[in-house]
Amino acid sequence: MKNGLVVKNLTVSYDHFSALWDINFEISCGQIVGIIGPNGAGKSTLIKALIGLIKPISGGAEFCGMDLKKNRKRVAYVPQKKGIDWQFPITVFDVVLMGCYGRLKGLKWYRRSDRDRALQLLTLMQMKHLHKRQISALSVGQQQRLFIARALMQDADLLLLDEPFAGVDKTTETLIMQVLTELKAQGKTILIVHHDLNTVEAYFDALIILKTSLIACGKTEAVFHLKHLNRAYGAKGVIFDEAIRLSLSRFSGLR
Repeated sequence: MKNGLVVKNLTVSYDHFSALWDINFEISCGQIVGIIGPNGAGKSTLIKALIGLIKPISGGAEFCGMDLKKNRKRVAYVPQKKGIDWQFPITVFDVVLMGCYGRLKGLKWYRRSDRDRALQLLTLMQMKHLHKRQISALSVGQQQRLFIARALMQDADLLLLDEPFAGVDKTTETLIMQVLTELKAQGKTILIVHHDLNTVEAYFDALIILKTSLIACGKTEAVFHLKHLNRAYGAKGVIFDEAIRLSLSRFSGLR
C-alpha cells in the first residue's frame, strides 16, 4: 500500500503499562478517518507515536512508502487544546505563520507569499478580523480554528487532529468539517480523534476503533456496528450505554 498510511506492530507502554498493543492497520489516501474508543483506549497515544512524540517499544508507521518519522514535512499535527500554553504572548497571525517555519530553510524572515497565505487561511477559518489578537483572548472555537489554520499552512498531505471538536459550538464544528472535506477532495488524508458517536457515520469514510489493541479498522459502514462497539465500550452497554443505543437504533432502522 505504497500511497497510504501503514502502521505495523506498534506497541507503546508507560511505566510498564500497555497504552497500545501490537497495532496493525492500513489507510488509503484521500479519506477522513475517525479514531474512536473509550477514555484511555490509546487514541491520542496513537497519533503521538505515529509522529515520534512518543517512542514506541516496537513497530512504526510508513506514509507513501517512507518512514513517517523521516517524512514529517508531509505531516501536520493539531494537538489537544489543553497541551497548548494559551498565555504565551503571540498573535493569531504569527501562530499561523509558524506553520511554514519548516520551509524557510536558510531564510531569516517569512516571505510576502507566506504572509498572504496566512491571511487567506485565516479568512477561510473566518478569523481574518482577529489576526492581530493575542491568542489568550480567543474563544474555545477560535482556538481550535487557529491551530487548524496553522496545520493548513504546512500544506501537508497527512493531517492528524486530536479532538478538534472538543468544546466547540456547532457552527465551528460545521465549518471545520467543511474545510476538511475540501482537503479530502484534494487528496489529503485526515485522521481525527473523536468522541461523539452521533456524528461518526456523517463525518468519516473509515474508522479505527481502539481499546489498547485494535478492535477494527475499515470503512465506516463495515465496522461501526454493535459487535465492535460492545468490545470497545463494554458488553451490553454497561460501560457505554450511548454507544449501544446508537448501534441498536441504526440496525433497527430508527436513525
